[in-house]
Amino acid sequence: MVSSDHSLHILLLPFPVQGHINPLLRFGKCLAAHGGIRCTLGATRFVASSTKPGPGSSSSIHVAVFSNGYDGGGLDELDGPGVPYFEQLASAGSETLDALASEAAEHGRPVHVVVYDAFLPWAQSMAWWRGAACAAFLTQTCAMNALYAHAWVLIFCNVMNKIRKCTDTASSS
Repeated sequence: MVSSDHSLHILLLPFPVQGHINPLLRFGKCLAAHGGIRCTLGATRFVASSTKPGPGSSSSIHVAVFSNGYDGGGLDELDGPGVPYFEQLASAGSETLDALASEAAEHGRPVHVVVYDAFLPWAQSMAWWRGAACAAFLTQTCAMNALYAHAWVLIFCNVMNKIRKCTDTASSS
């Protein structure tokens, strides 16, 4: 049963680093300002323990804490983001978020929509498995993403050219 004061429950899942949390938090506050919408921000244990609500912070957004497997130091446990962090985040994060969604449903607040940071594509599977609609949230502008794509191509091509030159030099000797 859905609580009478909230007919729609939206789970917001930011990538747990600076610059990704606030855009989703602001988006959630805009949604929560409309009647009948309950927004819950999913925060990792490390983020939740290392941040404090600012003065005048609103209670319109609920915070649900989950584990990403690096509860003590976040990204610093691995010297920053990389493949091991993303794999652990997908594994532990999807498991603990599923438990969080299950608990919300048991309390009469099933998650209807999951809005996730585009860096967390595994959240889509978790949402679908729970029967919730889902949407990716881009925390950067399309122009910035295009710039990153072009930079990646330039870096990749430069590295590949250096490898080719080394291979050509080695095979001609």
